[in-house]
Amino acid sequence: ERGVDFRPDHVHLCAPAVQESDVSTVLGGEFLARKSARLYYTPRDMVLATLFQLIERGQAMGLTGARGEYPGLIQKEVGEFFGRNAHSEYEKAFHKFFEEHESL
Repeated sequence: ERGVDFRPDHVHLCAPAVQESDVSTVLGGEFLARKSARLYYTPRDMVLATLFQLIERGQAMGLTGARGEYPGLIQKEVGEFFGRNAHSEYEKAFHKFFEEHESL
């Protein structure tokens, strides 16, 4: 339908394995979500710190967060909720850091 906005109200990006330069146009516009997008990242993510950098030759946003300013994008460093296997544990820990920052 024309004029209907099918985007979700909120989007949660948990350990996104993408380089910021590859998605900056999506983050910078009103393309991602109607209300807000949340980006959860941690430098403790060894998968992104090693394999992603080796394969993509760059840093993933899930490791560093976004460097640019994007309207509606809320970032949270969530390393405190993980041990060494952060990349595979987002599903188990999501409710902890989401509830803590739900009011953002």
